[in-house]
Amino acid sequence: MSTDRFSMREAVRFGWVTTKDHFLFFVGILLAAFLIVIVPEGIGKALSGLADEQAPGLGLAFKGIGLLFSLLSSVLYLILQMGFIRISLNFHDGSPSGFADLFSSWRLFFKYLLGAILYGLRCFWPVFLLGIVAAILIPSLKAQAAPSTTLAAAITLGVLFLILLPLTVIWAIKYQFFGYLVVDRGLGPVEAIRKSADVTDGAKVDLFLFCLLIVGINLLGMLALMVGLFVTLPLSVIAYAHVYRRLSGEAPVVQRLEDAEAEPDAVVPLDIDLGGGESPVPAAVMKPSVRIVSKTAPASAGEETRTKGLFLLFYRNDYEGAIQEFTRAIGQDARYAGAYFSRGMAYFKLGEFNLALKDFNEAIDLNRDYAEEAGVFVQRGLAREKLGDRSGAVQDLRAAVALGNRDAQRWLNWIMEQGEDL
Repeated sequence: MSTDRFSMREAVRFGWVTTKDHFLFFVGILLAAFLIVIVPEGIGKALSGLADEQAPGLGLAFKGIGLLFSLLSSVLYLILQMGFIRISLNFHDGSPSGFADLFSSWRLFFKYLLGAILYGLRCFWPVFLLGIVAAILIPSLKAQAAPSTTLAAAITLGVLFLILLPLTVIWAIKYQFFGYLVVDRGLGPVEAIRKSADVTDGAKVDLFLFCLLIVGINLLGMLALMVGLFVTLPLSVIAYAHVYRRLSGEAPVVQRLEDAEAEPDAVVPLDIDLGGGESPVPAAVMKPSVRIVSKTAPASAGEETRTKGLFLLFYRNDYEGAIQEFTRAIGQDARYAGAYFSRGMAYFKLGEFNLALKDFNEAIDLNRDYAEEAGVFVQRGLAREKLGDRSGAVQDLRAAVALGNRDAQRWLNWIMEQGEDL
């Protein structure tokens, strides 16, 4: 199932893959969140229950303290809601997440609280008003009017409820991303409500179907002896983060890498620092663009594994994990030049320059056309510079300049400016 703005299947798949890869983390934060909320709530109820057994003055104190614990539980519940939004967005964006992120958005508490109040009033005020009318009118009619009049009033209120219910659902869908906008962009409650209307414009029917899908998934989790909720709850939160990002015009990092693989001219930034006082890199050349794709490189059985490695390399800074994925890709296709190039960049980031040089050489030997187009000569030149082979570095960079690489000239200029006889 897909729309012109987001794919339900892709959202669920993204949620499933993320949950599966970080299952123990999600189990841990779900258990922690449950305890953080339930312990003060339990203490509050226990104190309120003991209040009747105490002397009047002491009983009132017990009730007051119990109420404070219940209020604390509610506050923590809202903070944890923001925390789960933050964590889901982190995973979507490829940023590291930890238990501390459950409380990382606490400074936005009052914005989020006011946003939740405005959301409830904006979406459910007709139903609230109808409920108040029913609560006042029906008992009064029972006491003073004929049963037929009371029945007619009840039917009328029921029909009004059915008429107002679709409108309430539409508003609930329209403004549902207010919390994401508060946590993600720090918007105020009114602005977040308004911006949510813009984000969901034209996608309300699809969001309604997606909501039904998520409800169904969590019902399955409940049927699996409730244990399934440890999978379906994080899956749902991550999937909603995906949908929010897509509706906001941003794709998940994995998708962005897949899109880059499909687009021959795509580039990804690689922050290569030639290091400290030995090679102070000018700010203008701190982040050269590294091509990770090619028009000439043939398809490989290891492409999917390499894409996962690129995610770890560029967005997680998990260089060792990336090397493992690139090595797996090479195992799937020993002649996959792109995997050698990518592994060489990961080795470079770890300071393993000899290993990086070896992989860059291998990529060039396997597919020189790909190496020329993808910028392997630039990276090999930088590796040679780190190993003290400045003449070799200049040779590689000059070759890259001749091939039209726009970053090679900047690196070449920097090396030439060092003032040594090359």
